[in-house]
Amino acid sequence: MTLDSDINVVTEVQTLDGASMEFQKSMQPTNQVSHLFVFHNINLGGAQEGYQFSTMFQNNKLVMRGNMNSKLALNGHCEIKNCGLQGLDLTIIPNLVGKDENNMVVIDADYRGTSGSFNAGSRLIPSIKSGNATKPIPAELALNMEWTSYYTQAITKNISAGASMLLGTVVMDPGMLMDPGVQTGKLERLGFSQMHLVGKYRSEDCVATVSADWPVDDTSRKLLGPPKARLGYVHKLKDQVQLGTDLAFGWDQQTGMPELKSKIAYKMDFLQSGYTIQGSVNSDGVVKSVLEAKLVPNMLTFTMSAELNHGPPPPMNKLQQQLAAIGHGTGQKTSKFGMSLQLMQ
Repeated sequence: MTLDSDINVVTEVQTLDGASMEFQKSMQPTNQVSHLFVFHNINLGGAQEGYQFSTMFQNNKLVMRGNMNSKLALNGHCEIKNCGLQGLDLTIIPNLVGKDENNMVVIDADYRGTSGSFNAGSRLIPSIKSGNATKPIPAELALNMEWTSYYTQAITKNISAGASMLLGTVVMDPGMLMDPGVQTGKLERLGFSQMHLVGKYRSEDCVATVSADWPVDDTSRKLLGPPKARLGYVHKLKDQVQLGTDLAFGWDQQTGMPELKSKIAYKMDFLQSGYTIQGSVNSDGVVKSVLEAKLVPNMLTFTMSAELNHGPPPPMNKLQQQLAAIGHGTGQKTSKFGMSLQLMQ
């Protein structure tokens, strides 16, 4: 939900994996093309090893982006602002990666009140996977759906609250829900749902949020994990320095024992020199650090990052395991190093 975004900007450190070079060129004030060369798998919006071509058109009411990589996977993004109604934005993101992969479309509708006092919207994600030649998925089971609806309300000048509801289906072997998981050789469509509640306090020098996720039924708890709560806090020490902390409380899915996880993060923006430094460390022993340097303002940007996992990889819930198995999501690595160079004209 959008109320968590101010916390995530500091505490969620996005690291790279591998090396890349990107060349961007503005053809006109509204048009832009880019060429991305990836020398190893890197977390840049789905790019894989090889080459990716992207193009973008943007004006006051419309943003359109599209890209195709060397494996002929197509991704798009179309955002229409004030779509038929003041404050209503519509976003459509198609992702077509092949007949044996998870093809999907993300449809977002977001409405903001004229005074900014509330925000409401929905997200629909239909996806289709046909399987492969040796293990095809029946046509009646190939389509999955995921739908989220949310609403946030400003209560006072500094306090906001919101709620969202997630509903969805996934095709998987029901035996995988057992502990330990077993293969029955059958595929079934399983439904899941989860409620999310969040509250936010914001002042000039700090932001604090409290949120809770509650799976509605037993199947949802097995797929999405047990209920959990989260506390986030970010404090601005100076205009350039922000410190954040994140506490997550829940139950271990395997043992059922309570568990508490924590994270400490920082972000430093040196606007005059063009440097941004961000990092975090959590209770699982994962240390992340990112350095972004604008070597030539609005022309040349260099980014370098590292991620080291000093502990065991965090466990995935049943839905994450299933999505990773069918190609929707990636496995978890113990360490990542990356760098990128971006040239703009």
